[in-house]
Amino acid sequence: MIERAIDEGVLDLDRWDIFLVGNGIPNLSFGDGYVPKRCEGLDWKAYAELVGTIDLALSLMYTPHPSYPPFDLAASGAVVVTNRFGIKQDLSAYSQNIICSDLDSDSLLESMKAGIALAEDEETRRRNCQCQWPGQELDRGVRASSPFPDVRSLMFSLRTPPVPYADPWLQPLSARLSMMCRRSTRVAYFYEEPNNSTFRYRAYNMAQVLNEPGDGKVSASYFFLSDADRFDEIADAADMLVICRSRYCHQVSGLVAKFRARRKRVLFDIDDLVFNTDYAHLVVATLGLDVRQKGLWDDWFAMISRMGQTLKLCDGAITTNDFLAQKLADYSGLPVSVVPNFMNREQLAVAAAVFAEKERARFQGNGKTTLGYFSGSPSHRLDYAIVEPALAEVMALRPDVEVMVVGYIDHGPAMRGFSDRISRQPFHDYVNLQRLLGSVEFNLMPLQSNAFTDCKSELKYFEAASVGTLSIASPSYTYRRAIRDGENGYLSKAHEWAQVIVRALDNLNVYEDMARAAREDALFNFGWQNQTRRILEALGLPS
Repeated sequence: MIERAIDEGVLDLDRWDIFLVGNGIPNLSFGDGYVPKRCEGLDWKAYAELVGTIDLALSLMYTPHPSYPPFDLAASGAVVVTNRFGIKQDLSAYSQNIICSDLDSDSLLESMKAGIALAEDEETRRRNCQCQWPGQELDRGVRASSPFPDVRSLMFSLRTPPVPYADPWLQPLSARLSMMCRRSTRVAYFYEEPNNSTFRYRAYNMAQVLNEPGDGKVSASYFFLSDADRFDEIADAADMLVICRSRYCHQVSGLVAKFRARRKRVLFDIDDLVFNTDYAHLVVATLGLDVRQKGLWDDWFAMISRMGQTLKLCDGAITTNDFLAQKLADYSGLPVSVVPNFMNREQLAVAAAVFAEKERARFQGNGKTTLGYFSGSPSHRLDYAIVEPALAEVMALRPDVEVMVVGYIDHGPAMRGFSDRISRQPFHDYVNLQRLLGSVEFNLMPLQSNAFTDCKSELKYFEAASVGTLSIASPSYTYRRAIRDGENGYLSKAHEWAQVIVRALDNLNVYEDMARAAREDALFNFGWQNQTRRILEALGLPS
C-alpha cells in the first residue's frame, strides 16, 4: 500500500519521511530506492518519544480489537489510518483523527489520501485532538496528556506511583535462545507474535516460572514467526515444543515437522473455544459481530479451522480450565492438561504495593463507592449491556455510587443522566492496570451465558483480587468455581445485578475481610510461585 501510494503520487517522498516500527522488519526500499527508517526493539520511553513525532500512521490489525498503537498515536496528535474488522467499524467517537478503512487496496489508498490531507490541515487536526480524544472526558483529576490516570480522587486514595513499562519479552533471538539453554531440559514456547494477552499468559508467564532460580532442571523460552530463519537451530536446542494459539500455515507446519524429525514432543496450548468450527456461529454471536459484513464468515471459519489444524498436528494439548479441556478432548481425541492463567512477578509486585497501601488506610477512602468495568476490547459490549440497566438503577438509588469504565465500551441512553458520576479511563499496560484495579471497590464481570463464555478463564477475578478489590460476576463455569458468594466476592445472574450490587454496597462493613480472603485465594491459586508443578505435569516432565 505504501508503494502504491508513492507510485500514484499520493505520498510525496520530498515532503514525507517513512518510519517502519516493530520487530523483524525486513530490508525494504520504496519508489526509486527510498530506504525507510527502521525502528525495532524500542523501550517504552523511546516508543513514546517516537510516537510524539509522528504526523500520520498506518496501523492495521486484523481483529475486532483495535490494538493500542492507534490510540497511543491519536492521543499524541497523529492522524491514524486503521482497518475495519467485525464490530470495529468506526473509532471516531474516540478521536476524529482516527480513520477506519476497508482492507481492499482502493479503499486503503483513499483513506491514505484522507489521512494525508488531515495531517497537513494542522488546525483541524489540533482541534480534533483537543476536542475529541476521550482523555478529555476523564473528569477526576486526570490530565489528557498523561499516560497514567491520577487515582488519588477515587474511592481508595492510592499513592503507589506508576511503573515505567516496556514489554519485557522484546529481546533478540540470541538472548531468548540463551535463556532456553541454561538447563538440561529445554522447552520452546511458540506464538505467532508477542502481545499483552494470550502470549503473556500462555508463553511468557510459563517461561518465567520454569526459569525461576533454584535447583530446577527445566528452562524455557519463547519464539515467533519472525524467528523462522532459525527454526532448525531452535529445534536442535529444545527438547519439546509448545505451540500457543497459533494458526496453521506453512511455517508452523514446518516448525512442527522439524521437531517431529528429531523425535521431540509437540503440544498445543489454547485459552479459548476457537478451534472447532461447530462453534463459529456462537463465537460470532457472542462477540456481537455484524454478520452482514462482507467476508466475516470466511475470516472466522478460516481462523478457527486453521487453529484446529495446528491442534491436530500435536501430541497433546494444554488449556486453562476443565470445561475447555473437555471441549478440546472431544474435538481432538488428544490427552489434555490444565494449567490456569496466572499472574507473573511484575503484576504481583505492583499488586503487593497497592494492597499494602490499602491495608495501611484500613480500606477507608473518600466516602464514594466506585464500580469499575474493565473492558479488553469492543467485543465486550454485549456483556456490558447485561449490567448497564442495573448500574442506572443503582446510581438512581445511591448518590454516593460512581462508575469507572476502562477501555472501549460506550454507555447507552440509560446512563446519560449520570455523566457527572461516570469516568472513563484509557487502556493500560498489564502492570499499571493493577493500580487502576486497586482504586475501585467493585470489579464488575458480566458475561453472556453460553459454552464460549464458560471457556473463559478467571483472570479478571484474580487480577482484581490480588489488589484487594472485590468482584461481582456472572456465574460462568470458571467464575462460580473461583468465587464463593459473600465470602471472596459476589455472583449475579443476569436478572439479579441491581439486587446483588445493592447487597454488596450494604455489606461494606465486611469488605476488608472479604478483600483479604479474595487476595489470599488469588495468590494461592493464581500466583506464579505456585504453578511449577502444574506446568511440569502438563509438559509430561518430572515435578
